[in-house]
Amino acid sequence: MWHTADDVGTKYAYTFNADGLVVDYTTSTAGPDLSFGTADDVMLQRQVTTYEDAGNRIETLGYNDPGPDGVWMTADDIKNLDYLYDTSL
Repeated sequence: MWHTADDVGTKYAYTFNADGLVVDYTTSTAGPDLSFGTADDVMLQRQVTTYEDAGNRIETLGYNDPGPDGVWMTADDIKNLDYLYDTSL
């Protein structure tokens, strides 16, 4: 059956701000138990986007490795993308 805990593939998770803009995006796969939403899930990447008050993107940071501590969303995550947007246009 589709959309059950034993589906394999990639899970995409989005966090939105009050204006409906994506501010945090992660991808992960099911871990060894092959079930999503369990403690052994493996995060693959994360992107964080900041916006100015007018809703224009300011910066997108991308991470593809949890860094030396092995824990995602901590200060030592390894960045693979740092894109600054030209908000003057």
